[in-house]
Amino acid sequence: MKVSEISWIWPQLLWLLFLVPLIVVIFLRHRRQSIVINPADTWLTGFSQSQRLAHLPLVLLLIGLAVLVLASARPQAVLMMPQRVDAVMLVLDTSGSMRADDIAPSRIEAATNALRKFIDRQPPSMKVGLVSVASTAVVAQVPTTDREALFTALDGIALQRGSALGAGIAVALAAIL
Repeated sequence: MKVSEISWIWPQLLWLLFLVPLIVVIFLRHRRQSIVINPADTWLTGFSQSQRLAHLPLVLLLIGLAVLVLASARPQAVLMMPQRVDAVMLVLDTSGSMRADDIAPSRIEAATNALRKFIDRQPPSMKVGLVSVASTAVVAQVPTTDREALFTALDGIALQRGSALGAGIAVALAAIL
């Protein structure tokens, strides 16, 4: 993300920020008129903690006033976001367990049929890729809008030994990022 510009909805309210130094000037003039300090006392003992903290409420008030004025002016930033890339990676388990026929005709055929239906429902601009996972994960088809190439890759999938689904997800992420 990159901030390119900050703008204000109500920039005329920023003039109210001049109240902050105005309040400081008024406060200092008022304090000069009402406080008499013996320089010898401050030289020997320094200022007490209560004297050092005496200005804290005013400082907090001025900070709060400045934040209130800035927030009331409603700053807005234009953020430059990276362009969105539409891509889907399909991860297909091609381990030996996909030979099982608990789903007719077999798990692998049911999975490939489901993937074909999914691919057909995607808009033509959507890039779709395929990762085959057994003992290792292999990109069978890089993300593409060419549906025929994707179906050819799907037809070329062969069952193998082992299963490393975690590696398949990592390979799929690497292919689209």
